[in-house]
Amino acid sequence: MSDKVIKKWVLLLNIGFVSTTGIIAALTVLNPGPLRAATETLKGRTPASLPAISTVAKDIQAKNLITTIQLTCSKGHKQTLTVPAETLQVRLTGKHCNPNSDFKFTKIINKSSNYQATVFKLSNNSFTSDLIQLSQEKNTFFIEELDKKGLKQVLKLTILVE
Repeated sequence: MSDKVIKKWVLLLNIGFVSTTGIIAALTVLNPGPLRAATETLKGRTPASLPAISTVAKDIQAKNLITTIQLTCSKGHKQTLTVPAETLQVRLTGKHCNPNSDFKFTKIINKSSNYQATVFKLSNNSFTSDLIQLSQEKNTFFIEELDKKGLKQVLKLTILVE
């Protein structure tokens, strides 16, 4: 076959493919019957057995499953706290120990599980962590602060689950 014949066949096949695709797309737009029926069916559905969010939040608070701990600056840079045995997670909040310094970052690590928490800067001098899973019995945290001048402070926090 010559080049001209091959080019004509390729052109005809491309035109056929594009035309077929266009016809199928047009028919789908003009008659979305099955798609519309499926969408209508799903509109009124909600997850089964899911209580209201406010009920879940009140239940979690009442059972002490999550505890927020306000950190304080101590001269020995060591603190030990006790939480109830049913506590599963903690959120650590606090203010930087040196209020006159501009902090580059704060890092919180639970050495018992090797989990590094996400720390959120709330204002120029305060922070909060995400929820941190507790290990049973003893959890050792290191809260590390680094200011823009390179000054590093470390607080050791031990949380006993009893």
